[in-house]
Amino acid sequence: MRIYVIQVIGGRERTGAELLRRHAADAIEECFLPTFELMRRKDGAWRKVRELLFPGYLFVKTADPERLAARLRRVRCLRLTVRRRLSRLHACTRQTSPCASG
Repeated sequence: MRIYVIQVIGGRERTGAELLRRHAADAIEECFLPTFELMRRKDGAWRKVRELLFPGYLFVKTADPERLAARLRRVRCLRLTVRRRLSRLHACTRQTSPCASG
């Protein structure tokens, strides 16, 4: 089982994740959006907010990337940004992950 990165339209990450879960449930083990918490000041008060760690990207765990690619072609919202990149769907590894330590 490997983790793959899918680029989506910025601001549509949650919609894309939901569509992917709905239309590709048989091809994915898990779909997730890494987030982080930070403090922001609004109206003079500090508030804890949660933001996406990698805006514009979905992370998908799958054992069958070919089936995932086939399902991605059927998801209309993701089709425009993913269609041209299906041949470049690569697994995240410790060496290629932007968040890998060391």
